[in-house]
Amino acid sequence: MLVSIIQTIATRLVAIQTLRTIIMTKKSIISLAVVGVAMGVASIGVYAAPILKSASSFDSAAITAEQAINTALNQIPGQAVKVDFEHKMGKAYYEVDINHGNQKHEVKVDAASGKIIKSDVENLKNPVTASVSLQQAIAKAQAVVGGKVKEAKLKTKEGQMYYKIETVNQQAKHELKIDANNGSILANEQDTKD
Repeated sequence: MLVSIIQTIATRLVAIQTLRTIIMTKKSIISLAVVGVAMGVASIGVYAAPILKSASSFDSAAITAEQAINTALNQIPGQAVKVDFEHKMGKAYYEVDINHGNQKHEVKVDAASGKIIKSDVENLKNPVTASVSLQQAIAKAQAVVGGKVKEAKLKTKEGQMYYKIETVNQQAKHELKIDANNGSILANEQDTKD
């Protein structure tokens, strides 16, 4: 009888130890799951922060794309073919590309001060010129949809030269294509902000 009591106690101790192991394993799995979810949420914040910072920087930029183009053209003569708002390494600026002869000048204009912070030049194999200036295309886009220009660039597709212009306002983002030869609107797409 004593032997059977000892065997029963031993069996129950093994069962209790097995339950403890299972409980600890479940706690570990739950803990790992909680840590995984927390890391996932944190990584979303890390990736979303620069996007939010960039949007905030664009909204609070002291100068406009048009002013950045004029600043660059005052320094380097030619035809502006691109303006693009950038926010990198804590610095907000407009990148303006100007074609002059067989060269492309990339000018970075500080979005807060309006001063040129950098200028690079490279040779072009096939320089292009448009009948309609970038400034005229921007003015046309803003007359049609309003908003603040975030990006505009001269593009060529299937032999057709046009400006792709992105404007942003509080309600929507517009993407327009404006013919670079006659200034007509080729496309106007709207993406409503949620």
